[in-house]
Amino acid sequence: MKRNIVSILLLLFILIPFKVKALSIKEASINGVEESKIGEEIVLTFNINFENHNGQNTNELGIMLVTYELLFDDDDLVITNIISNDWDSEVYQEDGKYYIISQIADNPTSPNKCSDSILHCSNYEVNAKFFVKNTESNVTNVGLKDVEAGLLIVPNPGEEYNFESPSLITGSVYDVKTIKINKAENQVVKEPENIVSDNKPVNKQPDIVVPNNPNSQIDKSSNSYLKSLIIEGYEISFDKQKYNYNIKIADDVNTLDLKLELEDSKASYTVIGADDLEKNNYTVQIEVTAENNEKTTYVINAKKQNTEKLITDKEETFHIDKKYIVIGSIILGVLFLLIIIIVIVNKINDRKIDKTLDELDKF
Repeated sequence: MKRNIVSILLLLFILIPFKVKALSIKEASINGVEESKIGEEIVLTFNINFENHNGQNTNELGIMLVTYELLFDDDDLVITNIISNDWDSEVYQEDGKYYIISQIADNPTSPNKCSDSILHCSNYEVNAKFFVKNTESNVTNVGLKDVEAGLLIVPNPGEEYNFESPSLITGSVYDVKTIKINKAENQVVKEPENIVSDNKPVNKQPDIVVPNNPNSQIDKSSNSYLKSLIIEGYEISFDKQKYNYNIKIADDVNTLDLKLELEDSKASYTVIGADDLEKNNYTVQIEVTAENNEKTTYVINAKKQNTEKLITDKEETFHIDKKYIVIGSIILGVLFLLIIIIVIVNKINDRKIDKTLDELDKF
């Protein structure tokens, strides 16, 4: 659970009134090597001890973040890393000064956690790595001062954290470590990149979720979108906000091979119907569930090409037969009319012949 702590959040701690708590910052210390040489990496341990810490119990205070000023000469040293199982730390520079901000890491099995397995209930300790530059100095100093710690009340199981009433404690503690630098003649040193940011951390409230409370949705993501969807052997135009797709399959196809990617790694998905199209009426459903349980369903409708062609052929055959029936009906109708005309003409001719014979008989 990576968290970015912001100066605005620290300002929030400062501006909100808080009650005097038993927990306080007792002392700070820096431990590590006494000497090094150009081109080497050194490791120093920063310790901040707290007094009267009772946060192992609920309704007591747990530590959420620690921040302090880091003192070192950047002509002599480059800070390359800060390591701890309990803290996620960042280094930033402001007005020529260096600051470290550490926020609780996602490590619920740590023995230093409070009863909630989230907040910190022990002393602060991190290992800071420095690289010794090609400097003219014989000694260099590393120090820390002006420690501040942000606190929250450890909730009972099933209760939510009270972000409306954070507390801030400060300590005017100070320590410095002096390190002797040994030189080497004609030494070529390639300096590593430092981890210092020129900007303060981004403003974001920590995404703490109350343990033992599955209904808590504090800062849980609502993103239930797919990032990509590929149907092996078929082309579709995917859009995360398009939820229905139509494909044509061969008559002997009964499964679909899907490759999909979630837009949010905290979401999950279920595919129904891809392993047996016939059983599922040739419909595949992809149900994406966000971290906060919001759901989005994508549907793939598969249609058989041969079946569609067979229906089309039957329809065409039907139209051809109907045409011949119409033509045949017309021909029969014409023939019928011709027969009637012939009959009428014959009757007329017979009458004329009979009349002529009658006249001849008179003579």
